[in-house]
Amino acid sequence: MNQAARGAYFKSQVIANLWINSALNGVIAFFFYRSREIIRFDEAAVDNQITVAIIAFFVSWIGIAAARKKFSAGGATLLAAGDRRISIPLPANAVLCSLSIMAALMLLYGGLGLIGPLSLVQASGFANWGYILFKTIYTGGCAACASALAVWSVFGEYGE
Repeated sequence: MNQAARGAYFKSQVIANLWINSALNGVIAFFFYRSREIIRFDEAAVDNQITVAIIAFFVSWIGIAAARKKFSAGGATLLAAGDRRISIPLPANAVLCSLSIMAALMLLYGGLGLIGPLSLVQASGFANWGYILFKTIYTGGCAACASALAVWSVFGEYGE
């Protein structure tokens, strides 16, 4: 797979995951929160951490498997463990790699990136429509990050 094909594949995976997960989680949030007036901050933080964990694990697991299959079908060869170009040593096992991506996103995207700033801005809570919109955008971003990390990790495993 040449650089242009890699770039197109990377971009298509990130955009597809962003839109699909935004739409699905927006619909789920709509049905769960439309009848509530206020969603408290602590409830929103826990809800988003759980959602980040689920999305990050499944999106990265599926993304790693799909990218590896695409590279293998194209005739690419797997590099030896010492020759891999990835700067962060992720496990070769798809499940363990997905768990690593999930843990990183839960800490950085769900924890430091969400809870701190959100407690300063929305300490009292969200109105129902505000939270539905927030969760729609936030979960799409999580899926895009998980997909990017998954595909990037597979790019580091193959050399061309």
